[in-house]
Amino acid sequence: MPFRMYRENTDIDGEILDTRLSELFSFNKAVQVCAVWSDSKRNGEENYRDFFNIMEKLEKQVEINKEKCMICTNTEALKNESVKVKLIPAVEGADLLCGDIERLKKLYERGVRILTFAWKGENELCGAHDTDTGLKDFGKAVLSECEKLKITVDTSHMSERAFWDIISEAKAPIIASHSNSAHICGCTRNLTDTQFCAITACGGVVGINLYPPFISRRFESNTHDPDEYLSALCGHIEHFLSLGGENSICLGGDRDGFDRIPGYSPLSFADKIYEKLLKSGIKEKIIKNIFSVNALRFFERALPL
Repeated sequence: MPFRMYRENTDIDGEILDTRLSELFSFNKAVQVCAVWSDSKRNGEENYRDFFNIMEKLEKQVEINKEKCMICTNTEALKNESVKVKLIPAVEGADLLCGDIERLKKLYERGVRILTFAWKGENELCGAHDTDTGLKDFGKAVLSECEKLKITVDTSHMSERAFWDIISEAKAPIIASHSNSAHICGCTRNLTDTQFCAITACGGVVGINLYPPFISRRFESNTHDPDEYLSALCGHIEHFLSLGGENSICLGGDRDGFDRIPGYSPLSFADKIYEKLLKSGIKEKIIKNIFSVNALRFFERALPL
């Protein structure tokens, strides 16, 4: 959301956004992770400069809409009942650190509470899902500093080797903010059953990814009936539930990463997922966990006081 707001010069309720403030506000309460994308195809210095411009844009929009939303950087803000929409800043792709640990502290000071180590290819921290590169020495240093600062490490986009390196090194729960089941759709962006169970075991959460090619290999083009996307998406949820994930699954994202699909975009799709899960026989308490309880419980523990 913040990246598109900045690049396309729109506001927090812009028509081009799939996750718009007005739609988030229509829920009783909502917590949205807002990712600033660090493009690995661009120079890390450019990404670092862009980060501050993007955050400035987000902060101004939040100030304009302060009665509806707030930037959430601690548990006190998370529990603030007077504002319905909480926005947690994140960075997707740590290329912008350029090997400088002090930059991580600057990101924290500006509100970042989630860091995805890699997006594509290889950087100073580790390799992404399209590589076989594990966690590097700088990645270990960043992991340690993230845990000191209480920045949650996000393993989505990470190579499987780097993932297991993180698991062996991490002392705090990790997440995969937007990753599906590789058992259902065997692409490198998705999680194996053992990876999912490792995240569950450490107290982390996994966000279901809405990007069609990560739901099914059949969805390489946006030409299918909306009900097909929703049914296949629920299949990933049901599989993760079969692995004991009722307290670990939440709704992820990637909504602004693909063209709109009539009936599947924008955020109104959420009600349809809820209905489909109910019809499939999943208890409403578990569905509510997936929609809000699991994520809120995680952030209550993960965010600074």
